Amino acid sequence: REGTVTIKSADGIYSAEVWVCQDAAPAEQEVVPNPMPFDGMKRASTTYEVLIYSFADSNGDGIGDFKGIQNKLDYLDGLGVTALWLSPVHPASSYHNYDINDYYTVNPLYGTEQDFKNLIDAAHAKGIKIYMDYVLNHTGKDHPWFKQALADPSSPYRDYYFISSNPSADYSTFPMLQG
Repeated sequence: REGTVTIKSADGIYSAEVWVCQDAAPAEQEVVPNPMPFDGMKRASTTYEVLIYSFADSNGDGIGDFKGIQNKLDYLDGLGVTALWLSPVHPASSYHNYDINDYYTVNPLYGTEQDFKNLIDAAHAKGIKIYMDYVLNHTGKDHPWFKQALADPSSPYRDYYFISSNPSADYSTFPMLQG
């Protein structure tokens, strides 16, 4: 038997032709075993993003850290994770660290440089890569380059930033920033 079904939706009316075969017998369903049952081997990339600050706290101070992540590597490995994508590890003015103040050190809230190296070594020993979200296109307000650019109009860092006393007016002069 056949017919037409009309579907009304918020943005229009659609119709579709439907074929219905009411007298057909149900098809036999053969159960086929999985030809490749899971054998514990990781074959595809599975990246797990980690916001370090809130992921795993190893010392009870309420802030996630490198040792906390390292302590969770067995769990992550058991999930089949092949890579960790870490939020920025450098000192910053915010909890998420996307406003970096120093590119040469790790955030002391997360541990020491040696703790970071230990995490990398332990992850690599489990076949887990480490990817870093490395913020190069801007710095935080407490970064020395930004402070020097604000303090000295002839600073070589002045060209690194757009400094304005009237951002609303200046914004309108940049067509590439308009919707």
